[in-house]
Amino acid sequence: MSTQRPYSGFCERVHALRRKYQLSVEQLALLVGIEPKHLYRMEEGILSPEVDAYHLLRLTEVFHVSSEELLRGTSSASAYDPTDRIRKPKESPTA
Repeated sequence: MSTQRPYSGFCERVHALRRKYQLSVEQLALLVGIEPKHLYRMEEGILSPEVDAYHLLRLTEVFHVSSEELLRGTSSASAYDPTDRIRKPKESPTA
């Protein structure tokens, strides 16, 4: 039986991305708007992540990833392209 917590993947991804972008716990906490001790404890698995929508959005902006990639570790970029829903302007006929 596995003792891995269901949120551990999220915590590991936050930690890995923070290291990739060479940010300290304090720097990332300041950018996201949370207490550094909360971020540290979350990364270490000491407490479960309590991330609201605002802070999740801030994490995705800082790391340039989708929320799905951050939460689940999967990218939906190939499955869904938000620009598909934007109507393209009709080209004017040239004479």
